[in-house]
Amino acid sequence: MFSKKIIKKTEDLKKKIAQLRQKKIKIVHCHGVYDLFHAGHVAYLEEAKKYGDILFVTLTEDKFVKKGPGRPYFKSGDRAKVISSLSCVDYVFVNHAYDAVNLIKLIKPDFYIKGPDYKNSKEDITNKIQIEKSITKKYGGKIVFTTKETFSSSKIINKSDLVFNSSQKKYLKKLGKKNLDKYLDIILKKLSNKRILLIGEAIIDNYNFCEGMGKSGKESVLIVRDLYENKYIGGVLSMANYLAEFCKEVHIVSYIGRKKEYLNFINKNLNKKIKFDYIIKKDSGTIIKKRFYDLRDRKKLFGSYLVNDTALDKLSEKILLKKITKSKSKKDAIIVADFGHGLISLKTARFISKQKNFFGLNAQVNSSTVGYNNISKYLKPKCLVINATELRQELKERDGDLNFLARKLKKIIKAKYLVVTMGRAGAMMIDENNKTILCPAFATDVVDKIGAGDTLFAYLNLFLLAGCDKELSLFIASIAAAETTNTYANSSILNKINLKKSVHYLLK
Repeated sequence: MFSKKIIKKTEDLKKKIAQLRQKKIKIVHCHGVYDLFHAGHVAYLEEAKKYGDILFVTLTEDKFVKKGPGRPYFKSGDRAKVISSLSCVDYVFVNHAYDAVNLIKLIKPDFYIKGPDYKNSKEDITNKIQIEKSITKKYGGKIVFTTKETFSSSKIINKSDLVFNSSQKKYLKKLGKKNLDKYLDIILKKLSNKRILLIGEAIIDNYNFCEGMGKSGKESVLIVRDLYENKYIGGVLSMANYLAEFCKEVHIVSYIGRKKEYLNFINKNLNKKIKFDYIIKKDSGTIIKKRFYDLRDRKKLFGSYLVNDTALDKLSEKILLKKITKSKSKKDAIIVADFGHGLISLKTARFISKQKNFFGLNAQVNSSTVGYNNISKYLKPKCLVINATELRQELKERDGDLNFLARKLKKIIKAKYLVVTMGRAGAMMIDENNKTILCPAFATDVVDKIGAGDTLFAYLNLFLLAGCDKELSLFIASIAAAETTNTYANSSILNKINLKKSVHYLLK
């Protein structure tokens, strides 16, 4: 019975609306997430139905819900079934877009109903209500706010054990006392005028999606069944896209292979605010990192890298330094993501370290650069981000206390802030006063960890650059990193609105 109320295809929705319009039936439309459906939702929908003959309830698809990690708690199919069980609801439809604008245009409701908490447009962090109101009016409808008080699903979820553990809840409660919505608006406004110089390796992440078939019958070799393949921009390319969502301009300096084989792909997938300035690395291809991902078990099986880690020749290094010199004077910050694949020599690192710009640093160690890509070739970064393993390798300390080691490295390279990412244990910042700031990890349903550290690094430096509170900067960066783990490679990007929504709902 209930399933008959659920409309699955847009074409079927259009047909249903056309049929109702022919009969001159008054249509009421409600839209929301409806995660953790409660009595407040019931009261809201029952009151909405009183305004017309037919009530359409549309809800946001899972991938478009931006209320922080772990949300929505219930999948869209389950939410639709619950809503369809109400006698006051006539039809339910899952919206395949970020907002309800497309559906308002399609349904053209006589009444578009929102809860009382949306009545004060000044408190609408997304500014969507005014847009929805104008579109509803344009098509002859009226927006109405219900009178009965409701309560927040987010607040209930945040206080429960459904998504967050006790330490996460304690942390969010403490941070939530700071009333950050208006403060974040100020920071975002400051960022909108910033220009960034981003230096590091351009990488193409090639994902081979497959199914594991076990060992070969003749030899001890893992066999997989190929399903399909996707390519994503990675390295500084994906970082640039993160930064460009908030900044006025991002200028990349990197290298590509001699054949320029991925240049069109790169340019096609970069934000229009980004200038990609590259040199050609002789006797090398563009860096390709292939990963074989088992869709059934949701895990990476193995990887294959096409990379030449040798240093640039003297002429190429000279060109690189000229490109950096030419652009640095017009930039508010220099952010370096050194993957150790031959772009940045000791000479280049020391040259960057001498500049007066805000300087953010992430020097990584991977399977091909262990023992060779040393962080100590840099000096005086404003902020260094490093993972726990890289920290131990840099200091050749296998078992030492991480807090002690972080302070030791911070002193050696004279960083203002040093941040250690610790996987499920979260992140630790040693600030300018050598005070330790801890932030828990917020990743829940992890699909892919690739790019999470890059995301944290990019966002952290971005918000510190704008003068954002250091604890809030670390929190925002951690949230962005958690969002990245919900998709493959670096395909998930938090824009301004979604970031504001995540912070707002997490701190309820």
